[in-house]
Amino acid sequence: MKSKIYNAINRIVKYNLFINRRLMLKEKIIFIFFQLFITSKLLLSQDSHKKGYFRHSWIGGVQIGYNISRITALETTILSEPFFLKYSLKAKNRRGIIFGLLLNKRFESSSHLGMQFEMMFSQQGSKLNFINNEKDFYYTMKFGYQYINFIATAKLYPTYGSKICGVNIDGVNLNLGFQLGFNIARENIIYRSGGSGIQPAFGTDSEQEQQLRNVLKGKNNYGPVAGIGYEFHSFPIIIDVRAFYGISDVTETLANSYNFIPTKNTNCFIQGMIAFYIGRKK
Repeated sequence: MKSKIYNAINRIVKYNLFINRRLMLKEKIIFIFFQLFITSKLLLSQDSHKKGYFRHSWIGGVQIGYNISRITALETTILSEPFFLKYSLKAKNRRGIIFGLLLNKRFESSSHLGMQFEMMFSQQGSKLNFINNEKDFYYTMKFGYQYINFIATAKLYPTYGSKICGVNIDGVNLNLGFQLGFNIARENIIYRSGGSGIQPAFGTDSEQEQQLRNVLKGKNNYGPVAGIGYEFHSFPIIIDVRAFYGISDVTETLANSYNFIPTKNTNCFIQGMIAFYIGRKK
């Protein structure tokens, strides 16, 4: 039976590769999400987990959540030397949504171990606020990157079979893994300025915005992830809290007249998610 599943998945993949040549990027993303959903349905139909456990060995579902992210060292990239006397330049967090699909496996040989695969759309990036108190001039730069993230994690269920005051706690899990993110909005920088110190030579915000997009390019993002979660017994819901530590440079600085300098700008974030899954036993 498993061979039939693998053959079916193989046919789906081949079909995907064939039609992807005719699809735009957004259509490809939608198709891949649909493909993963069909794959999870096939796997869920073949369950042989321990009899009586509240969930199948395979579960799949959708999850949504909230990101708080920041890109490091942007201040050094944008203003490497103090050209002003009285000013402040501060990076701030960017908040964004995440959503996507998951596929989770509990190993039958050990009820304490599992693994999870995810495909997620994620809004990440940072904000940069500049204030020149001497000239009464300020601006905000928003790095509004968007990613399709692929995540693979190993899961440990340390409290399997345990209860506290009669309440099952064997849904508690710790997870550790790796994430690879593909930036699908490499030039999404928003620039807004104000104050009486604005000079005509600066140009409009739209002109500045376009020039910034020409010299600051978003890149792909990857690094380790770690977190803690809980699978409920009474209803098919999983909650997760996770941290990501980026190890790649996510902003490429091209040759420019702004005196921007290339630095390693990593993107780190924390996120909270809730998932609704299929695969709970009746």
